[in-house]
Amino acid sequence: MIDAVVFDLDGVILDSEELWDEVREELARERGGRWSDRAQADMMGMSSREWSRYMHEVVGLSERAADARRL
Repeated sequence: MIDAVVFDLDGVILDSEELWDEVREELARERGGRWSDRAQADMMGMSSREWSRYMHEVVGLSERAADARRL
C-alpha cells in the first residue's frame, strides 16, 4: 500500500531540467527540427502542453503538439 506520493515539479528534490533539455534536443535532432540554445531557455518552466506546442511551432517537429507529448 502506498502511504504517500511526492511530486517534485520545481527541482526541490531532483533537478531534472538538464535531463529534459537533453531529451528535447535529441528529439528535435532525430525528427529534423531546428534546435538552438534559445530553445532551452524559452521552454524552461513550461508545462508539457506548452513545450510540446513550442517544439512543433518553433523547433519544427513535424508531429502535432499532442503527439509530441507522447513520444
